[in-house]
Amino acid sequence: MRKLPKAWKWIIGAWTAILLATLAFYYFTNWRYPVPRDSQTIIKLSRASGWTGLIYQVTIYDDGTVIYEGGSYVGTGGIRKRKIKPERVKELADMIEQVGFFALEDKYYPLVYDAGSVYLYAKIGQSEKVVVRIDPVPLNLEIPDSLFKIEEAIDKNAKTDQWVDCNFERSNLCGITPLTIVVGIFFSNLALCMVWIFTRKNKGLLGILLGLVVISIHGTSLIFGNWSVPNARLTQRFVIFEFATFLPISLLLIWWHKRKTKTMHSQA
Repeated sequence: MRKLPKAWKWIIGAWTAILLATLAFYYFTNWRYPVPRDSQTIIKLSRASGWTGLIYQVTIYDDGTVIYEGGSYVGTGGIRKRKIKPERVKELADMIEQVGFFALEDKYYPLVYDAGSVYLYAKIGQSEKVVVRIDPVPLNLEIPDSLFKIEEAIDKNAKTDQWVDCNFERSNLCGITPLTIVVGIFFSNLALCMVWIFTRKNKGLLGILLGLVVISIHGTSLIFGNWSVPNARLTQRFVIFEFATFLPISLLLIWWHKRKTKTMHSQA
């Protein structure tokens, strides 16, 4: 049986490590927190823009499970989960009842086109209610302060700022998930493989052109799939980084192959 070359063993090992690290990330941030069934307390806050739809939504269950779903204009898109103490959920539910949430009107939303909205849902025991308000609030509309207190308390307990805010000083990859990076590495490797295959046939420039097409397809899908701010700026940086690293490595491969071929001919 023919043995694998040493280089292929390194490539397979590196890809295995990358995939395992990605699976571990999604396990610890998502998969290990299933959605509770028959929860007696469910508290949900959703913010939406009139133009782009969902900004983010967070749901808190009585066992402390927090489920975040990011949409547009947030640092982290997609689903994230975490746990808080059930006692904090109980305190939040008690506060919602004490401020009179279940006695509020169902809507604080005048007829305004393209306005944003904030959706509040609470199920505590047998009581259940939905309140929707306009966002931002017009000057001529009075909304109870208790509604804003509930929104602030939900955000604080769920710690949504860790997903909603995008701290550029802390991380230049804010808004880009590990899966995005893994897929980017795959397409970059695929493009470099094309360069290497055509370089061995003395058609290195054709390989570079085909590799650029592969990265362009990936970059286009990334940009159109993450057009929201700040995700768009960060995705564009990621695509530029792919192009900036692909070209020098491709030229280095062509140069190395020519040098190796020249050395072999001189020795012959």
